[in-house]
Amino acid sequence: KEIHAYAVEGRIELIGTAIHHPILPLLPVEEAERQIDLYLALFAEIFPGIPQPKGFFFPEMAYAKSIGELVARKGFQWIVLDENHAGTKVDPAVRYRIQNLPLSVLFRNRTISSNFPPEAIFTYLDITHTDGALITAHDGEMYGHRHRDDNGFYEKAFANPLITFACASDYLRSLTTEAVIEPKEISWETTPEDEKAGAPYPLWQNPSNEIQELMWAFAHFCLKVIGNAKNDRHFSEARKKLDRGLTSCSWWWMSGRKVGSFSPVSWHPSETKKGLDELLASVRLLTTLSPKTKTEAESLYEDIITRIAQSHAYMQKQRKDARYTILNYETL
Repeated sequence: KEIHAYAVEGRIELIGTAIHHPILPLLPVEEAERQIDLYLALFAEIFPGIPQPKGFFFPEMAYAKSIGELVARKGFQWIVLDENHAGTKVDPAVRYRIQNLPLSVLFRNRTISSNFPPEAIFTYLDITHTDGALITAHDGEMYGHRHRDDNGFYEKAFANPLITFACASDYLRSLTTEAVIEPKEISWETTPEDEKAGAPYPLWQNPSNEIQELMWAFAHFCLKVIGNAKNDRHFSEARKKLDRGLTSCSWWWMSGRKVGSFSPVSWHPSETKKGLDELLASVRLLTTLSPKTKTEAESLYEDIITRIAQSHAYMQKQRKDARYTILNYETL
């Protein structure tokens, strides 16, 4: 209720996204559109009377021009990306517009956004005392889930009289200088080395990560099977499970990286299995499939689970090198 009231009063601005946090550029465009439509339907239900958000947040800031075109078609007016997407130094006093698209771009300050923003902002102001705009953007899980603010930096930063706030759309309207830009097709975690290796979304689709590749093959198999089963009496329920199974988290937990100060090592078989189970359940629900198709789905699933267990066992043997946090996979 408070969020709804604050939005109506204009004290905050809500933002759009995709409902189950998928990596949109790695999905067929029609699937990306479905995830956005499901979000907008939920938004209208939870926030009645509030217009569709003007801004859009790409899960993991995974951007591609094709998805930018989709977001523009859905009626969004601006997006938020990382400084690395610009490929050049950005100026927060400039209103950036994407080439050939009616979309403005807010580029977040990468250094501050990648740390704990209230602490970083407090330190930033204490050191520089400079005027100007500072744009931060990150997942909401930063607060309380990934990081506990035991030192009260949230209150210290946002009680500071040097700080004033502006909703994104109001801020964009205040800018008088404009520039056209073509953002890179990468995520907020993509490094220059990843780009050189041809891995624009490395934590979710790394060409050298065999398990992730098998997971994508399984996901596309399920998409095809369910797409051809629209007359099945369990289609609607199966479709919901497929939507949830496309969450980016399943692939992220198989990347085996530590991407930030407040992030765990992204290796957790049980979390990945949750997504795989949703995908498999979507196929299992259908009653019109041939035994051959169902057997193929089970085989693809079991192959992935076996590969995960083998990799995890190997990591346990190598854990003395301290590169991974080893987790139990008994649930597999």
